[in-house]
Amino acid sequence: MMKTLKELEPLIIQWATEKNIHLPECASKQKLKLIEECGELASAILKKDVELQKDAIGDIFVVLVILNKQMESELEFDFNEIETTIVDHYDYLNNISCLTDFLYCELSVLNDLSIKLNHDLTECANIAWNEIKDRTGKTVDGTFIKN
Repeated sequence: MMKTLKELEPLIIQWATEKNIHLPECASKQKLKLIEECGELASAILKKDVELQKDAIGDIFVVLVILNKQMESELEFDFNEIETTIVDHYDYLNNISCLTDFLYCELSVLNDLSIKLNHDLTECANIAWNEIKDRTGKTVDGTFIKN
């Protein structure tokens, strides 16, 4: 059963807490993870690989939720009122660059990108959650390394 974005947020935070990557001191590593995931999305866009696009979008959502927790940010994701601001000439690079600059990022940026790529953010987030929820591994120097 697919969960809503709002339902996924506490599950992701609990997962991050169990992996010991929820702490503010891990935020710099999580920012690097965000850049890595945005690179994977860029690659999937270039290759026109739909499944990899969905996976990367979902992974970016997970990273943003964890990063938001780590930074003890006052940024609150409004899962009920995600705005879309798609324009006719869509600049993937601009949106991906905005995502990597977390301080200016809103969930609507990722949602816009999902829509432009003909994907549903909720579906993508569920794909990512289902992939990581039972993942095992260890945290080394603020980075979770999967088995």
